[in-house]
Amino acid sequence: LRTVAQVRAHDKRMMSGVYGRFHADVAKFEFQNFKSATNSTTSTNSTTLGTSKAWTTLTSLLVTLNNLIPVATTTLKDAKTQISDAASNLNSIFGLFEVNGPE
Repeated sequence: LRTVAQVRAHDKRMMSGVYGRFHADVAKFEFQNFKSATNSTTSTNSTTLGTSKAWTTLTSLLVTLNNLIPVATTTLKDAKTQISDAASNLNSIFGLFEVNGPE
């Protein structure tokens, strides 16, 4: 059995870990996006292909979103696990209140 303060400290540490991993994933994604953008601008020029700037921007946006999906999926899975752990901790705390609390 853990005290409420221990549960809160544990949950805070868990959520700060998710937050840190999310920002690390975003930084990695931004670097990959920057790297792919610099590679694509050096290999092909939109004016030589006859495409407009709008299509180039749309393509870049879709590639960015496509690269972000795996990062977002991993972050959501981690958050789901940690929220489930926090919920079980709260259930055990309120179970104790139900048994030992005033009537």
